[in-house]
Amino acid sequence: MRKRFTVFLTIFALLLFSAIAAAQDDTLDDLRDYLLGGQSESGSTDSEPDAPAQPAADALTNYSGGYQAVIAELVDLGIIPDSGALVFQEDRVFANAAGSGYVSLATGSPFPDVVMAGEIDFSSNSSEFESCGLTSRMTGTTNRLDQFLTVSVSNQGFGYVLDSQLPDDEGFAGFGDLTFNIDSPNHILYIVQGGEVSVYLDGELVLSGFEVTDRSGFYGLGMISDPSSVTNCEASNVWVYRIAAEAGGCEILAGGNVNLRGGPGTTFNVAGTLSGGSVSVAVAAATGADGFTWYQLEGGAYVREDVITAQGACASLPEPE
Repeated sequence: MRKRFTVFLTIFALLLFSAIAAAQDDTLDDLRDYLLGGQSESGSTDSEPDAPAQPAADALTNYSGGYQAVIAELVDLGIIPDSGALVFQEDRVFANAAGSGYVSLATGSPFPDVVMAGEIDFSSNSSEFESCGLTSRMTGTTNRLDQFLTVSVSNQGFGYVLDSQLPDDEGFAGFGDLTFNIDSPNHILYIVQGGEVSVYLDGELVLSGFEVTDRSGFYGLGMISDPSSVTNCEASNVWVYRIAAEAGGCEILAGGNVNLRGGPGTTFNVAGTLSGGSVSVAVAAATGADGFTWYQLEGGAYVREDVITAQGACASLPEPE
């Protein structure tokens, strides 16, 4: 299926600078120095929690295959529940330009908990800091990107995670031993659930349970590059898989703003709205007089089946009490 996406050549680097520290000058040198300064001698950081709640395996076998095989392995390993759905898949995405920018993907399907994967083909002929990576939990408009979570590889021999919503350096963690290079493609797969993210680089676990902010957002391919050079930032077999919040549960996904009702039918009073992109939990289901299934949400309000997407074990929901 053809996916719609829009290229926004914004100054992506400036957003990274403001996320790192308000007092820093907005230069690529400052960002490079910050990221390199965040590395220990082994190329890792001490930002990783001692006991992450998110399960992870040391390595994945099917990391670069089709998303079905990858998801099946993650389910078998107990890393994600056996429910969810593909959000999008792109054979190739690229952001080639002089200067920094990003490509946004699936802006109409923002979700908080996802698996995102892709093979990064990144070439750089600059001595300045440059990077290319997969981005999720992006918020903002077509003119301004407000927040994002990015997992990127750099031309300095290490990768990094950066959550722009966290203050100062709390949202940054480096990975890699300063020996991997970008002469060949690097496969990134990361799992973000709730307030944690785990990262696999070429199938190997390089970061586990790093704390991030919990929010919904869309996705993209982002790069930081030297304005004086043309950098190649491409990704192939890019996909995002929506993780169900709880195995056996039923989630209600609102693509746009929809009305809630006080009971299972339009004759009941409007009881609020679901915002587009929101995710809610259904606790019961009833067939209304109109013949539609009405899902009762936590809090008691109802929403009709044809204006939302129901995901998970929704067919086994009980009738309302």
